[in-house]
Amino acid sequence: MSFGALINPTFLEAVLEATSGFAPVGRGAEPPEIRPVPYELDESWKNFEKELGVYKSQLASVRRDLNQKYAQLLEMHKSAEIVKMILDNVPSDDLKARIASVVDNYESDVGSVALTQQCGELKGKFEAMTKVLDGTNAERYEKFTCFICQDRLVDLFIDPCGHVVCDHCWVSTRDKTKCPGCRTGTHGSPRKMYVM
Repeated sequence: MSFGALINPTFLEAVLEATSGFAPVGRGAEPPEIRPVPYELDESWKNFEKELGVYKSQLASVRRDLNQKYAQLLEMHKSAEIVKMILDNVPSDDLKARIASVVDNYESDVGSVALTQQCGELKGKFEAMTKVLDGTNAERYEKFTCFICQDRLVDLFIDPCGHVVCDHCWVSTRDKTKCPGCRTGTHGSPRKMYVM
């Protein structure tokens, strides 16, 4: 009988696993860690990202417009509600009718109805755009857009505050000893995150 025949195969596998990280296939073995090799995507991928960026920027613009118009509408609504509360405490029916007419004229003059319509249209547009861009992580994209120019993708990391900016805005920054966002002192030059 040979030496190999005397050794239990399960015992041999256990020794190999304990000494070298080897694990037999089919027994909870995990593949070795694979490190990514830097790869430069072709121009069509870069064009796709730019095109997608345009649509995501439009989404952000619609959201800003909707928030601004909605804030205006809330302000108008508050003013009208205050007058209506006062109106409830007016004893004279004639005076109530006159004040109610003034409130209606005010809402008409400031364009409350038109503003409500605009908000509804913007909200519908925003929801339709969000539905299309839902699978493309539109919300996360904003985190990778430069907070200064709101246009380019970020590629510089500022230490120690952690803000990220695009190279163009960093070059345009006057005081390079401080973060242009939070004014925290920088530790030298920002680090490149990736190369486009």
